[in-house]
Amino acid sequence: MKKSQKINAAIIYARKDSSRFPNKIFSEISGYSILENILRRSKHLDVDLVIIATTNRKIDDDIEIAVDEFKKSNVTNLYCFRGDALNLIKRTQQVIDHYSISNFCRINGDSPFYPIKEINSAFKMIKNDIKFINNIRFRSFPYGIAIEVLTSAFFIDSLQNNQFIQNEHMTSHIYKKAKTNQEIILKNQYSDLSLEKLVVDTESDLKQINFKVSQIDKMPWQIHYTDF
Repeated sequence: MKKSQKINAAIIYARKDSSRFPNKIFSEISGYSILENILRRSKHLDVDLVIIATTNRKIDDDIEIAVDEFKKSNVTNLYCFRGDALNLIKRTQQVIDHYSISNFCRINGDSPFYPIKEINSAFKMIKNDIKFINNIRFRSFPYGIAIEVLTSAFFIDSLQNNQFIQNEHMTSHIYKKAKTNQEIILKNQYSDLSLEKLVVDTESDLKQINFKVSQIDKMPWQIHYTDF
């Protein structure tokens, strides 16, 4: 890849410890771990790189092992990055610098149904004057169906002189400031589903999601949020 070429990446954040649901990244939906579901779905992202951004702690060694094993199935653009354990913003900066990323989307490891089609469309909206596409500022999508695509330059600039920064929340400081003319906010074209939840925060969430998936004749990584 030429250095002058713009690099689009999906940065997927995953770690094993969680106060509410430890080891949830390896809990299963339809017999497949959440991590495997996320990785299988990532094959359909129109990006140059898919990066699992986990921590540099020993507890997260299993994530790197699982990613390396999955990569054996000819997923040539998949990588695991081990970075700062306590500061998600710093870990993001480390990933951006290491891979020379131009534009990226953020995907959480507790969101196994992240929307492929919508994320791919959002990458196409990035232009010289448009730096940030999201569906978060004014919610109309279910929780767990986040779309955040931004330029690396916009992200780095957002960290300057911003009193709202929280180290473990990568973009929350951006939303605490007013929308700029560089931002596009996506609205759900189907209906307002902002009260729905398709995120795995707890074991109860996982149980409910497994029941919902059992009613759908698709593999979990093929499911669109409108199938529920």
